[in-house]
Order: sequence, then C-alpha cells, then structure tokens
Amino acid sequence: MGQSNYGNIVSIGESPLASKLIYAGTDDGQVQVTKDGGRTWTNVTSKIPGVPAQTYVSTVLASRFKGGPRCTSRSTAITTDDYKPYVFVSEDYGATWKSLAAGLPETSVNRIREHPASASGLVLAHERGVHVSNDGGATWHALSGPGFNMPTRLGR
Repeated sequence: MGQSNYGNIVSIGESPLASKLIYAGTDDGQVQVTKDGGRTWTNVTSKIPGVPAQTYVSTVLASRFKGGPRCTSRSTAITTDDYKPYVFVSEDYGATWKSLAAGLPETSVNRIREHPASASGLVLAHERGVHVSNDGGATWHALSGPGFNMPTRLGR
C-alpha cells in the first residue's frame, strides 16, 4: 500500500561550478537548496507546481553548464499509484520551476542526467526505457524502435 517516508535525503546535487551550491531531495517530497555550503537551507518544495505532497524525489541535479543555478528535479508518486512523470527545471535556484514532462510516457521516472558536452542535452531513464532531449527538455525522443537496441527491461 505504499512505503514509509522518513524525511531521508535520497538525492544530492552538488554544483560542479559553484562549490557552495547544493540541492537535496528527500523521500517525503522535499527539495532544498543551499548557496553557502550547508550553513543555511531554503525549502523550495512549495514552488514546484502540480506535484502532490509527499512525492518521492529521486534526482536533483545541479547543472554543469549554467554556473550553478539550473537544477532539474524528478519526483515520483509511484507509491500512491500516480505514474505521471514529474520532471522540472529551475533557472533561479528553485524560486520558480518549469515542467519538462510534456511528451513523456505516463511512467515513473528514475533518473535524469545532462549530456556531458551539451547544456541542452538531457537523458531520462524511466520504467519503460530511456528518452533523450536535444533542446533542454522541450521535446523528448524515445531510445527504442528500429535502429536502437535499448532494452526496457533487463533479464533476470
């Protein structure tokens, strides 16, 4: 019927460009940011639109390209039978968020990563496979079908 939430940090996103910038995501749906290396934290959870309370946050990612303020957060409410993909980006340290979920299948998202050489390249792994974006999440393309040999499930 669901899993217990204990307020544990399950994802940390350290900025590779700003040494004191850190994002944290928790199993009870909180997203927090510090710009001073952990001395003070700001809870930005209420700024993320349309995400149900207590929604597990499995990935927070500080950008390696945008000087630190860009953060992509992924949450899932799989424990409450909500399979909507919750994928957001903030360009202002979490003060405002924009959804990047348009075009993604209704499935729980596991991880999101930036392309190592492109600020607009994103790779997103979910329960049905992998999607990529070349435009910062405005559009998504499945890595499946002819020409791709990406498994959606690994053998046991």
